[in-house]
Amino acid sequence: MLGHALSSLESAFGEIRAMYRNDRLSRVFALILICLNIFVITVPFAIEALRSAGISRYDLPARLNISRDGSLPEMFNYGQAALCALFLFGIWLRTRELMFLAWSLIFGFVTLDDAARFHERGGLLLAATFDLVSLPGMRARDTGEIITWSVVALGLLAPLLWSFWQSRPRQQALGSVFLLLFACLVGLPWRLTCCTS
Repeated sequence: MLGHALSSLESAFGEIRAMYRNDRLSRVFALILICLNIFVITVPFAIEALRSAGISRYDLPARLNISRDGSLPEMFNYGQAALCALFLFGIWLRTRELMFLAWSLIFGFVTLDDAARFHERGGLLLAATFDLVSLPGMRARDTGEIITWSVVALGLLAPLLWSFWQSRPRQQALGSVFLLLFACLVGLPWRLTCCTS
C-alpha cells in the first residue's frame, strides 16, 4: 500500500514537472515565486547572521522579521496562500473535481485566519472563558489556540476526506502533493517559531 501511495505521489510530481517544462507561463510564474521566497527568507537571515557574527551593527528592521506579525514576509505568505485558494477554486470551476474545492477551502481558511488572527482570538477567548490549563512550555492562550485550530481542522478535514474518497487516482495523487505541501506550510513556521522563542 505504501508503495502504491509513493508511486502515485511520484506520478503526480511527474505531471507537475511536465507542466513546468511545457508551459512557459507556469515556468516563469514558478521561478518568480521561488526567487521571491528565497529573497524573503535569506535577506533577513543574512542581516541577522552578519549582526550576530559582529560583522555588521545593522539590526533587522521589524518589517523584515519573519517571526513578527504584520511583517513583509508574513504579508507575502498571506498573498501566496490566497493565490493558492484562488487558483484551486478556478481549477475546481473548470474540472468540478471535489479535491480542488476542498483544498481551496483549506487555503482560503488559512488566508482568513492569518489576516483576521482567528486562532489567536479564539485562543484568548477559550483561555479566558474556560480557565484553560497551560500545557508544558506553553501559555493558556497557546492551549486555546491549539484547541481552536483543532476544531477548525476537523471541520475542514471532513470535506477533504470526502473528496479523497470521491476522487479518481490521479486527483488523489495531486491531493497528496497538496497534503505534503500543506504539511510543510504548517510545520516550517512552527519550527521557526520554536527556534526563535
